Amino acid sequence: MDKEKLTAFFKDRFGYNAFTDTSLSQWAGQYALPDELLEFYKIFKFPKRGMAFPGVGNSYNVYSLDSLFSRQDGYAYSGKPQQPITGWHPNWIVIADEGADPFIYDTNKKCVLSDMHGQGKWEPSYFCDTPYEMLWAFSVFSFILLNANNNFLEWDEDFDPNAIYYYKALEHLTNGIGDNEKSKALLYNIGMESPSSKSEKYTNLVEVIKLLEHDDEAVRLDFVHALSMFPEKEAHKALLKAKKDKDEDVADAAAYVLEKKYIKEFSEYNW
Repeated sequence: MDKEKLTAFFKDRFGYNAFTDTSLSQWAGQYALPDELLEFYKIFKFPKRGMAFPGVGNSYNVYSLDSLFSRQDGYAYSGKPQQPITGWHPNWIVIADEGADPFIYDTNKKCVLSDMHGQGKWEPSYFCDTPYEMLWAFSVFSFILLNANNNFLEWDEDFDPNAIYYYKALEHLTNGIGDNEKSKALLYNIGMESPSSKSEKYTNLVEVIKLLEHDDEAVRLDFVHALSMFPEKEAHKALLKAKKDKDEDVADAAAYVLEKKYIKEFSEYNW
């Protein structure tokens, strides 16, 4: 994880410089925090109220250091620290939540876990390696969501993210994490499934563009998902090959993707 890139992105997109200073002495817990969490809070001095990153439904709320211990209420203990809740492991520290669904730093496994509340018992699963990756994911997701306005979701039965924004999120995450497959897994964990899984039957851009000519509206709508198989660089390749081979169908299809979908959609944003 490139911490310098994360801090630069964070400062640029979310006004990090306006945050109040946080002293590491503001930890109010009755036990020592692990060094890796202390380092995280030393770099990211969140406001006392913490920071909320907009999501599709609930926001992602990252806790400040001075509120961190009180935020364990309802997870590690009930009302008072002297009243621990059965089933909560002492090596779990909730560092963020989404609608009360916790993101947990496991001090033994040295990674971030996530779980859903209200299930009767806690069985958190792996989310990402570090709090930095968690913050990077929240930052990228929220930034792209805010820039997409009402175009972020495909308004079909699945309400999946538009393929354009999925690939932009993947690009930003990979830039910071340095691992494309790991970034895909992190997007999946945050609820952004690769759109290509919906369009495996389409093998080339000609097939995709022909969907728009179909009489059935449902088939034409499938064009949106099918395009996700061909990110911008693939459309460029197809266009160059089509020009070389004088294949007008492929050239037209690739040009459509570039001019109507990518260039038009992204030109208004400063990526």
